[in-house]
Amino acid sequence: MEIIKHCKCCGNQFIAHRMATLYCSKACNAKATRVRKKKSIQQEYQELQNDLESSTEYSIPNAEYLSPIQAAKLLGVSRATIYRYALAGVIKAVQFKGLTIIRKSDIEKTFDNASEYKKRIAFSKKKEDSEYYTIRDISEKYHIGKKAILSRCERYSIPKVYDGRNVFFKKVYVDAHFAELIEEIDLANYYTTEQLMEKLCMSKQNVLTFVYRNKIPRITRGRLVYYSKVHIDNYKRRGNDIDTNWYTYDEIIEKYGLSVDQISYQIRQEKIKTEKRGKFTMIFRSEFDEQIIKGKFGDIERDEKTGKFNFANNSHPKVVIKNKTGNVEAPETPDGYFSTEEISKKYSINIRHVQKLTREARIPKISLKGFNFFEIPSVLALFGSSQINDGVKEWITPEEMEKQYNMTPVARRSFTHRHKIPTKAEYGKIFYSKEHIDKVKHLVFNGKENYYSVQEVMDKYELTKDMVFYYSNKKKVTKVKCGQQVYLLKTEIDEYMAERAQNSELLPITDD
Repeated sequence: MEIIKHCKCCGNQFIAHRMATLYCSKACNAKATRVRKKKSIQQEYQELQNDLESSTEYSIPNAEYLSPIQAAKLLGVSRATIYRYALAGVIKAVQFKGLTIIRKSDIEKTFDNASEYKKRIAFSKKKEDSEYYTIRDISEKYHIGKKAILSRCERYSIPKVYDGRNVFFKKVYVDAHFAELIEEIDLANYYTTEQLMEKLCMSKQNVLTFVYRNKIPRITRGRLVYYSKVHIDNYKRRGNDIDTNWYTYDEIIEKYGLSVDQISYQIRQEKIKTEKRGKFTMIFRSEFDEQIIKGKFGDIERDEKTGKFNFANNSHPKVVIKNKTGNVEAPETPDGYFSTEEISKKYSINIRHVQKLTREARIPKISLKGFNFFEIPSVLALFGSSQINDGVKEWITPEEMEKQYNMTPVARRSFTHRHKIPTKAEYGKIFYSKEHIDKVKHLVFNGKENYYSVQEVMDKYELTKDMVFYYSNKKKVTKVKCGQQVYLLKTEIDEYMAERAQNSELLPITDD
């Protein structure tokens, strides 16, 4: 049945199949439903308001004592206003536990002795008399942004008053705490951020991190920030000033020709006073000269022009750091222990890396003739996660995996982490198990050795890809689809290709 009707929502004409249909579409039906619900909610709210106003609590009784709601109804104000009047003492009120009572006669008495009505003073007059600043006034005078103004006023607890949405700050306090922002400064004593970026060859983010970590003093002028040149030059040793009481390593090397190892060795042996300044180690000049230059090295010949020591012509030996073990033969490894070389060989890790990891993990060890031996259980616990999987036969590098499986570096890392592909590390190089990757990608199945891949058939019989699929479909060769790869049964392919070669009077192609 088809009935021509007009939609009750949009008014458009449409064909209905039932008499009860009122709307042309689901959208119009949903819209009408929302309108009905809205009207229903409004009606319920209005009924509730009417019931509330007609209730005894909201009615204005002839009783002598009123609740705050009844008093508000009587005066035509809100309940909050009644509480403010009571707090200000305009209306007398008595507070009981959970109940506030106002006497009706007290409300009427406020009108008996009411003071003369006066026009309220505008705040602009009060501001002029009391001397207040607006945020705009502070910004124009001290060249500072709104956020910085509010932060600074809160930090120094500057008194403020509100007039509607406007905020006014006491002028006396603002001038006292903001005066430093307009003081004249000597820019020769400060670096800007751009100057530091150029001077220190840093990015802006690195400069900000550097001044924050090292607590470099700074001043701000509007949006510009200036950093103390003295502190930065002292930290980076860029100034021309030389502290007469202290040496740096570079100064000793340049002045006396000593090596870094010689300086460090003599400082430790003679316990010379040192001091750390930033990343530089300062050496007390008088002690170093007295005990090392004049004392320990006093009989060593020095160059007349440069003043540097000439160790080649002296019997005084240079400080050379040697391996503790030297050429001593390594002792036999005790039971229950691994030597450093055994750990390095077992887990394919450099000896230096083994020493670092065992030192950081505090692996229990013993020393024999200068050689370290580590407890086996602790070594297995530390290096066990990197132990080579015995069942894995074929490994591939990350580059080979990306090329073979057409992956990006991000996709490769995500894939191996998500599927927990076994890995191994050999001297810092990562390898992945190819067998597990193929298994996850469905490239491994039982009896795979009995099947050719399409590429193998193409290579063996010198066919195109289309020809391989044509012959396999024609002879209904058994296929196995693994992921995106198709594999063909070897025996059926070989039989068909031999038959084809015989029919074409061609010799069949063999593996030889």
